[in-house]
Amino acid sequence: MSKGLVFGAAAFALVYTLEAEWSKLQRDIGQVDWMRSMSDEMPIVREQLSRLTGLAGWLLTSQSPAVAGVTRGLVQSLREDIVRYAKLDTM
Repeated sequence: MSKGLVFGAAAFALVYTLEAEWSKLQRDIGQVDWMRSMSDEMPIVREQLSRLTGLAGWLLTSQSPAVAGVTRGLVQSLREDIVRYAKLDTM
């Protein structure tokens, strides 16, 4: 009983803290996007996503064949894991 109570209290504290930080982060990102829109720049989240996709594309294409094979294998296993977890979640 006491383990469950301690775990529940710790989980509640963690979720409460994460929610508070998330709301602060959303406000800050909104302000940064507003300032970036004044200088005709794309929103920061879209810019970071394009950087990540560019990095993924570079990892998959511009590496040596051995490294590219390992990277493709990692991406494929990650994709398979996501599909497997999605199937388990729908059961």
